[in-house]
Amino acid sequence: MDTRADWDATSNESVKARLWQEHAAAGPKPFNMDWLLHLTKLLQTTLEPEELIGRFVAEGAGAIPFDGASYHHEARGLRVEYGKAATHRCIYTLTVLNEELGTLTFLRATPFSEEDTERLEFLTSHLLYPLRNALLYHAALAAASKDPLTKAHNRAALDESLGRELVLAHRHGSPLALVMLDLDRFKCVNDHHGHVVGDRALQAFVSAVNACIRSSDTLFRYGGEEFTLVLRNTDLDGAVAVAERIRSSVESLRMDINGVTLALTVSLGVTELAENDDAAGILERADCALYRSKAEGRNRVTARR
Repeated sequence: MDTRADWDATSNESVKARLWQEHAAAGPKPFNMDWLLHLTKLLQTTLEPEELIGRFVAEGAGAIPFDGASYHHEARGLRVEYGKAATHRCIYTLTVLNEELGTLTFLRATPFSEEDTERLEFLTSHLLYPLRNALLYHAALAAASKDPLTKAHNRAALDESLGRELVLAHRHGSPLALVMLDLDRFKCVNDHHGHVVGDRALQAFVSAVNACIRSSDTLFRYGGEEFTLVLRNTDLDGAVAVAERIRSSVESLRMDINGVTLALTVSLGVTELAENDDAAGILERADCALYRSKAEGRNRVTARR
């Protein structure tokens, strides 16, 4: 562990408020072996990193007073915060067997004493292996849901994600759009230039798509050179704009792969969630829109309500 100064004011309000309420209601805890055993057992009850950190922080603040805490793991895209920002801070870089597990920050309005920092370090040591297990578990889940070639999510992940998004959109009355994408005449790329070139082209295509979408949008490899894009909180007009941006970006791509200069185009079909839609219905409608784009000359966007 090493110590340095830093603070980012972004926060996860719902998690922060809930866990801090739990801490406030629990009252002070004795810093002794019985409590440490309780903490150790508590940290073995979840493999969700955010929940794990939250439980650790809520319990720890009852034994070693601090006003706020944050956890940040840039490579995993994790950032959670609890309590409030304060002037004085202890920041620890967490590692196990040379594996970085992120950065944990404790904050307080008054300075931390030497005894406080010793206790914080001892306390944090109990977090390391449960956190490592949680991160490894989620890395395994993420790998299982990704297409190994393009790193887009796979078909199984689409089935799960789309079902979840439909439930949320219907429940909250929020818009949801779907885009089907198919690279034009891609079989010719593999036939004429080989699958190595084709694989590199697919990777370049996915990179181009990802550059055109938000972090809340999700790209799935539906099969072969066909992909599906799920756009949360997006209506038909917004989805058409995204699809047109992707079409234009792909059309402008020029790839030099193993001495082969390659240009691609993509056809896209767009639809939005209807009142009584299920997953099969919205997928079929987007696929029909895609088929029309293909039939009318390719390299175009077709929308269907």
